[in-house]
Amino acid sequence: MKILRLLPPVALAAICLGGSAASAADTMMAAPDCATANATMMKMAAMPMPAMSGTDLDKNFMASMHAMSAHGMKMAQLEAACGKDPQAKAAAEKMVLDMKEEQKLLEGGH
Repeated sequence: MKILRLLPPVALAAICLGGSAASAADTMMAAPDCATANATMMKMAAMPMPAMSGTDLDKNFMASMHAMSAHGMKMAQLEAACGKDPQAKAAAEKMVLDMKEEQKLLEGGH
């Protein structure tokens, strides 16, 4: 089952980007500014989850997990690019690889 079948592309983009054309997280990931990385991470951690509606468990699961996975990916990429602790950076790099596989599943890939 593909998430695109459950949600129109515009709705999916709004969920993942917070309804804006480019979120602070997206801007940060385009060119990480490690001097402001902690402030950006704090903003990302405070972002709300997409609202669930109706009684369609599958649709709610796919929308929420896609948003959480995409958001977690951005946070892990930020840590991998700007973190100072080698253990945290290594964990973030592994998480990025794992989350890429999750994204494929959520988008209907195998």
